[in-house]
Amino acid sequence: MQYAEQGVRVFPDSPYNNGTLGCGYYKQGDMEMAEKYLTVAVNLFPIYAPHDTQALAHDKAILAAVQEQKK
Repeated sequence: MQYAEQGVRVFPDSPYNNGTLGCGYYKQGDMEMAEKYLTVAVNLFPIYAPHDTQALAHDKAILAAVQEQKK
């Protein structure tokens, strides 16, 4: 988590860094923070990595799981 947090601080517009941090929070059970960073990641993919549909699909799936658990 320390490296993921540092990655977001250094490159806040990276969908990969935000997605990694969001997944880390998901694994820790912090659904609020997971949703925050995964949402940022999903919104950044079309801008910075539109070709990486696999990573986008992964982050969308984890985000959906987070949102489902929050219900």
